[in-house]
Amino acid sequence: MHIGYAYSGMEIDFDPRMAAANLRKHRVSFEEAASYLLDPRALAMEDQRSEGEARWVLVGMSGC
Repeated sequence: MHIGYAYSGMEIDFDPRMAAANLRKHRVSFEEAASYLLDPRALAMEDQRSEGEARWVLVGMSGC
């Protein structure tokens, strides 16, 4: 099951299985990762190494 979100023109898909795998691998929940999008001072840039789909790298603070 995928759940779609939109934020500032960006589409975010929530997949519970992928969220669980990312939590195990990176120790960051989907909810915490999504909270970085609310940081007004976050820096984002397109990931130049991504192949096949547009991906972004974001550096910010969670819980803003």
